[in-house]
Amino acid sequence: MLQIRSRLSQLRRDHQGIAAVEFAFVSLMFIMLIVGSIEIVIMMQGNSVMQAGTSQTARMVMTNPNTSTADAVTYAQAQVKRSGYTTANITFTATKAACPNTVTPSVVTQCMTITGTYVHTFKLGFFGRKTLTLTDKALSPLIT
Repeated sequence: MLQIRSRLSQLRRDHQGIAAVEFAFVSLMFIMLIVGSIEIVIMMQGNSVMQAGTSQTARMVMTNPNTSTADAVTYAQAQVKRSGYTTANITFTATKAACPNTVTPSVVTQCMTITGTYVHTFKLGFFGRKTLTLTDKALSPLIT
């Protein structure tokens, strides 16, 4: 029993290896911070590509009012592919409908709504979720 107490006393005074233990704790947190930052940057880049595709398609529809909804979706997907992304996790829909009250009714009767959806899959499942869905909408009046 005396040997155990003397050995424990020696261990309390011995500071060798303390730096390695501290480094293990700090480096783990630092690596998690870097990986999480990279994950967020990738997510925001995908969201930016989706928003650019939505707004460019709305601009194209505004200058070409005879564009069909299928052509608008094809154009948006082409914008995404030009950015180097696949359209597997970025999708677009386009619908024609009567314009809301915010658009001058005497000039414009129909509008096209382009909706972009980006589903980001977290590689490491941070924040307790595996996917995050981001959407963007653009309203384009069809001036005839």
